[in-house]
Amino acid sequence: MTLTVGVLGVGHLMAHVVPGLMRAGSPPKVLLSARNKERSAALAERFDLEICAENEDLIRRSDVVIVAVRPFDVEETITGLPWRAEQIVLSFAGTVSRSTFEPHVNGADVVLAMPVITAEFGESPTSIWPANAGVQALMASCGPVIAFETESQFKAASGSGAYFGWVQALIMEMTDWLSAKGVPEDQARAVIAGMTRAGAVSASKRSDTPLPALINDLCLPGSLTGQGLDILKDADAFSPWRAAAESIFERHIGNS
Repeated sequence: MTLTVGVLGVGHLMAHVVPGLMRAGSPPKVLLSARNKERSAALAERFDLEICAENEDLIRRSDVVIVAVRPFDVEETITGLPWRAEQIVLSFAGTVSRSTFEPHVNGADVVLAMPVITAEFGESPTSIWPANAGVQALMASCGPVIAFETESQFKAASGSGAYFGWVQALIMEMTDWLSAKGVPEDQARAVIAGMTRAGAVSASKRSDTPLPALINDLCLPGSLTGQGLDILKDADAFSPWRAAAESIFERHIGNS
């Protein structure tokens, strides 16, 4: 039986997550809310999806409902809808806690999740809490799913979604540098983005090797990697990254 997934709030994130869901070998049936009509219409045309004029209709017909509205719109959006206990409510609404949802969803399971826009390419690491086999299967086509044991772990990890954006800025900086050395911009971007991905693949796939050991393997005496890393360490270049992460953590947890 085909799973039916309703989407409440078709904003920027869902414009990328829906294509990720449709990557599955047996994709779900996706119902879109009329919120953000232009995005809903574009996704509906691209994937032959249905737009529900009323949220009540979407809830009645869905097995899983993704709530992807802004955090301050959540309660107004979910209140008074015909939720069922056998449904899954999958929240993409940032720091909004399960306790916000539970009084309104008639006993439905509430799962918090945080994908990023690379879901479109099957490359989004999606943090979830609590573990839920149905959600993990649904989101698998969007990339690896990481289930956390506690809500505090989930909130800390989901705040790291900001790091995804910071890496884009680092890629831009290094692309600009390489372009200034005479490398065509498109090739410079491909090289820098590819090296960034290669570093991530090494850290991910060689998970049995401690990260310091991976770095030391590259920093042999006289190596270019070691030379550059020494300059970065001498400039205390990594401390601002930790400070930025700490500021996001404090804001993320403080707004929970």
